[in-house]
Amino acid sequence: RRAAFALALRRSYGRLGMPTAADVDQYFAPARDRAFARALHTLLHEFEWNACDDGRARGLRTPTVVICGDADRLVNRRTHDCFARDVPHARIHVVQEGGHALAEEVPAFVSSAIVNVLREVY
Repeated sequence: RRAAFALALRRSYGRLGMPTAADVDQYFAPARDRAFARALHTLLHEFEWNACDDGRARGLRTPTVVICGDADRLVNRRTHDCFARDVPHARIHVVQEGGHALAEEVPAFVSSAIVNVLREVY
């Protein structure tokens, strides 16, 4: 099972880095708890993945930062484009060669983008 987590984690990264063995261990650690498997199953099967498809994103009024990687294999570019179209005040950042794990691939950039929007609000 750890090998499956390692593969999924490697696939979630773009071309800006690779997860270490310690990263894999930290992602795998909660998998030993049965509640984790139930929570993951619920996330995958009950989470509303279509906020853009049905127009709900248009209702966002809070400061919004969308940070996406152009090499993300899990969230397609259509979703990023939806936020740019439907949430006019959103700040969209596309990280070249970034994957889905941007907080780990480019942590300083992600932190900076979040801090910048918080400074504007507060």
